[in-house]
Amino acid sequence: MVVAALIFFLAGGIVAYRRLNIEAYPDPSPPQMEIITQVAGQSAEEIERYITIPIEIAMAGMPGLEHVRSISLYGLSDIKVQFSYSSDYYFAQQQVLNRLNTLQLPNNAQPLLSPESAVGEVYRYQLVGTPGYSLSDLKTLQDWVLERRFRTIPGVIDVVGWGGLTKEYHVDVDLNKLQAYRLTLPQVLSSISSSNVNVGARTLDIVLLLLWQFSIPVLVANLIAWPVAYYYLHHWLEGYAYRISLNPLYFICASAVALVIAWATVIVHAAHVARANPIHALRYE
Repeated sequence: MVVAALIFFLAGGIVAYRRLNIEAYPDPSPPQMEIITQVAGQSAEEIERYITIPIEIAMAGMPGLEHVRSISLYGLSDIKVQFSYSSDYYFAQQQVLNRLNTLQLPNNAQPLLSPESAVGEVYRYQLVGTPGYSLSDLKTLQDWVLERRFRTIPGVIDVVGWGGLTKEYHVDVDLNKLQAYRLTLPQVLSSISSSNVNVGARTLDIVLLLLWQFSIPVLVANLIAWPVAYYYLHHWLEGYAYRISLNPLYFICASAVALVIAWATVIVHAAHVARANPIHALRYE
């Protein structure tokens, strides 16, 4: 009887050992989702009213939901959604994501889920640059170099940067000049947005495009310049005692001079048009 009990407990221990999730810091908490939303420039009261409360209302009524806890700080909303122990983690995560997709938050705020593990170690560091590095340079280095390097290290779940200045471009609009040029503010905003749009690659040949636009003036200039060039060339050769009636040299030289004059005129005029109105000069064919 004792031997049978020993064998039973030994087998149960082996099964439990094979199924046991061994971690350095075990996570005894139930499935929990942490929703983090960053909105720069808003006070804690505004974050609570416009970000935290709408998210809490959207999370209500999910299957297995037990607790919703939140904290609102300056520019930051942190909401913890806790489910029952019987809930599957990935099912709960999908429910939270589905609810977040139905939200329309002001200022295009995008709520994000924190990493999966609720228990772990946090390593904090401060990025300091040599004299001459601004806060914007340090922020750029953190977002585009260090954060990407840290994410490739095994065991690192997430990297969150805080502080620094993000490079921005500000446009100061003069309403008097808008009125003078008969433009509206929505047109300016639309032009700024369109300047940042990524489009498919194309080939743009400015010189050939401009010359193609003036192909008809080239023909007209040839018709005008050829008789003039022929007349002056004829008298110039005649002055040097090369009087040969209907010599093919006259025709060849006159045509060459006429082409040079015509194309030079067109190129100068096209360059002037491109410099005066670059929007029409730099267009896609």
